[in-house]
Amino acid sequence: MLPFVALALGLVAHPQTGSSELKLEPLLRARPTTRKLLEQRAQYRLQVLVTQVHTAADGRVSITQSALAPDAEYTYPASAIKLLGAIAAVQRLEELQQAKLPITLDTPLSFEPLFDGDVAYRSDSSNADGAQVTLRHEVRKLFLVSDNPAYNRCVDYAGRAELHRMCTSAGLTSVRALHRLSVARTEAQNRQTPQILWRNDKGEWQSLLPARNDQGEYPPLRMNGWQVGTSWTRDNGELVAQPMDFSTKNRVALSELQAALGMLVEPQLAKLLTTASSAGWALTDTHRAFLVATASSDHGTESGRYKFLLPGLLKHGARERWTYANKIGRAYGFSTENAWLADKQTGRTLLVTAVLYTNADGVLNDGKYEYAEIADPFFEELGDLLGEWLAR
Repeated sequence: MLPFVALALGLVAHPQTGSSELKLEPLLRARPTTRKLLEQRAQYRLQVLVTQVHTAADGRVSITQSALAPDAEYTYPASAIKLLGAIAAVQRLEELQQAKLPITLDTPLSFEPLFDGDVAYRSDSSNADGAQVTLRHEVRKLFLVSDNPAYNRCVDYAGRAELHRMCTSAGLTSVRALHRLSVARTEAQNRQTPQILWRNDKGEWQSLLPARNDQGEYPPLRMNGWQVGTSWTRDNGELVAQPMDFSTKNRVALSELQAALGMLVEPQLAKLLTTASSAGWALTDTHRAFLVATASSDHGTESGRYKFLLPGLLKHGARERWTYANKIGRAYGFSTENAWLADKQTGRTLLVTAVLYTNADGVLNDGKYEYAEIADPFFEELGDLLGEWLAR
């Protein structure tokens, strides 16, 4: 019998039969757009990892992988790392529930002031459910509109040290979720998380989590390509004539980013995509299903804004045909897609993780990155190629 999540979300509707093995490099050479980037892989830091997920009649899964230079050099995950923040926050919720706290995804929360100028965050006008701040709504904003403050609050809820602990337990050892997004904080400030309160049925605010300070050690990253570009601009417009140093920025290996999503959707994949001793994510079926369903939603849009492969997939079937759970990232010239794709008609299933870097002038933080000119056409073509393979 297939696991609950797979059945509930229609991710693997039936055992796959007669599926041929996907060969990545010939696939990329089949079209001009993808072939050009393949032939200039070093310039674009192009990395692609495709994993076929095979489901047998008895529900057991196996995988076949095809890759192009995965983890050959540093790539900045940008918002793709938000997947880990969402999972860690929900897993932390479960730990608190196991400690007998009467809280749920919908418990009203207050994130208390932490830094000078902060005010308590306990009201959210975007939440139609009484304008309350809840973990459910923060996770929804994180996925549906890639909200940066929502990610920061999810990490605050989980705790930075606890997030890294959960990732390590799940077999993800490359994760460095070291800084908040879209807000400038010092290294010491990024170690801190605020006190979080919860409101009980009587309307009383009670302490849920104390203010914490991550004492973990995170030495500067040293790997191929951790210095990016030729120069960069400060926020005041000043040009710094040297590469940008990413040694203290967020990072997760491409293979582990894919594993994080894969074992969320299908727990059996934990020992296939990570180490044999991996416990995977410690989540109930209900919370796992919530996360996957939220990662699969796209408001019905076909623009590909938050699902880079969607415009290409739609050339091979209407939106209803595809299960598409993902989290994209885009910043500093790096564009990342991390997706679970399933064709509901053929039963074929793929994990697809790809990243490329577009920055012709070599200057970072100047807002000129050729996303529309190079990155978007690449992902659309890749979605077209994968859709054609899935649907045949």
